[in-house]
Amino acid sequence: MNEIAIIIPGYNCEKYIQKCLKSIFLQKYNDYTIFFIDDGSTDSTKDIVTSIRNEHLIYKYQLNAGVSVSRNMGLHLAKEFEYIMFIDADDWLEEGALEIAARCIEQSNKADFILFDWNEYRIREGEKECVYCKMNNNFTTNITMESLRKHMARSRAGGSPWGKLFKNKVITEYGLEFIANLPYAEDYLFNLSFILNAENIFYCPRAIYGYNCYQSGARAKFRKNLMDIYMQIEDEKFKLFSTTDFEYSGLLKSELLEQLSIALLNLRNVSFSSEERKNEKNKAKQFLRLHHIRIGDVIKSNTNIKVKTYVAMFMLGLLG
Repeated sequence: MNEIAIIIPGYNCEKYIQKCLKSIFLQKYNDYTIFFIDDGSTDSTKDIVTSIRNEHLIYKYQLNAGVSVSRNMGLHLAKEFEYIMFIDADDWLEEGALEIAARCIEQSNKADFILFDWNEYRIREGEKECVYCKMNNNFTTNITMESLRKHMARSRAGGSPWGKLFKNKVITEYGLEFIANLPYAEDYLFNLSFILNAENIFYCPRAIYGYNCYQSGARAKFRKNLMDIYMQIEDEKFKLFSTTDFEYSGLLKSELLEQLSIALLNLRNVSFSSEERKNEKNKAKQFLRLHHIRIGDVIKSNTNIKVKTYVAMFMLGLLG
């Protein structure tokens, strides 16, 4: 069985894709195949990628359907590979990344889930900077799957699919895929689905991935349907954890309250009509009732005082 399939979804990425692919081709480790899924690009992405002659690169085109459908196509094409790695088209692998990944596969005795750190490349006060990042600063090489599950139940930090190796057997055995109708957090939910079905984890405290933060992405947009999106995400989370121990309930509710507070604040940042704003607030109230969240739950939640105050005021009808 081939070892690593690298899945890269791309849409109109002519400015970045050459750097991304070059960062992989320069790796000394070579037991990999790249599946570049072109999500209906209208720029020169196709010409750039198809002009590259490299035995490790496979180009596939689809009509524009979104990043989740692109990644799912990649998963379908990569069924014969032992591990899956995801890269975004505007990011890159750091030098030696695949060699490190291959060593971790061996050292971990082929763990189901292998987690790495990453570098974020940002612009601060007009200057470029590189910041070393971890999913959780408390994680050590002795991390357990249980601690990872608790982290991800409570936080979306590190929820992107990149910077990780997924054993393909888990994906195929449980039929895991990305939810196609979510504009974001679909990758976070995929990670949750995977770790709830995986048996073991190996953490390597090395940054193998370069995350390009020079431009804003989907998470920077305000959306009128933000309440609906957040409700769908949180509902999916509760479904995933429905068969787990009760101890996750508090973690899930705390995260739900934080996301709900963002959706409520969104009502003040987007030009809603009074009727639309009223409807959105009613959705939020129904959502809280659905998950049996009361004022006491808000007060006891593991959230900051601003979230507690804002959600409590909303529940008491004190917000305008």
